[in-house]
Amino acid sequence: DLDYSRFNMIFQIKRDAAAFMIKNLLPVFLMLMIAYIAYFMPVQKVEMRMGLGSSSLLTSAFFHLQLTSGLHVSYTLAIEYFFYTIYILNGMLIFLSICTFYADKILADCEEEKRKAVLQRYLFSMNLSGRILHPSIVASVICWMVYQYA
Repeated sequence: DLDYSRFNMIFQIKRDAAAFMIKNLLPVFLMLMIAYIAYFMPVQKVEMRMGLGSSSLLTSAFFHLQLTSGLHVSYTLAIEYFFYTIYILNGMLIFLSICTFYADKILADCEEEKRKAVLQRYLFSMNLSGRILHPSIVASVICWMVYQYA
């Protein structure tokens, strides 16, 4: 029969939430807002739309790497879900920019009025879907994060 001594400690760790949000989440939201601006640009400005999407994608990728490079963990961090959201939204932006650009080119070459009307509705609905889906996805991820981690 052996006796063991035991020492119990309780640590209370408190994070400065405001500093964390300003330092880490503010740049993420700025990248999301910059990418969202592209949906309000004319379809013909594909270079600007693609530039916003790809630069936001690259910036977020490097910021993601910088944030997680010092942490050697095998699980997914909470902030990484925001980065995954940025990757999805920027991919959607680039995809819709390419689709609307080609639809606009087809529209410019089209002479049939009925087909022009269909293509114009197609262009409008693609931009509108981006304008609606972008903030909807961001809001749903934020709500899920608050529900999951708060």
